Amino acid sequence: GLVHITQIQDGFVESVADVLKVGQEVQVRVTSVDVGAGKMSLSMKEEYQPREPDDLSAFEGIPSDQWLTGKVVSTPKFGAFVE
Repeated sequence: GLVHITQIQDGFVESVADVLKVGQEVQVRVTSVDVGAGKMSLSMKEEYQPREPDDLSAFEGIPSDQWLTGKVVSTPKFGAFVE
């Protein structure tokens, strides 16, 4: 899934590569899922406030306050991809 640069931490992140490194383990939460497109949005922030209701039905068994462990696989300018 993708952790958008605005969801990495509170405050301004100038460069994703300055905050996250490929291979680094991080704690993330699932914030939205598009099963048809095969996309998942993730957040590393303590408090997540969705802008609109999200369909998280693919993750019904996972509580919204549960943190998941993933590994950073790439850090493009706009965020970080985590597996």
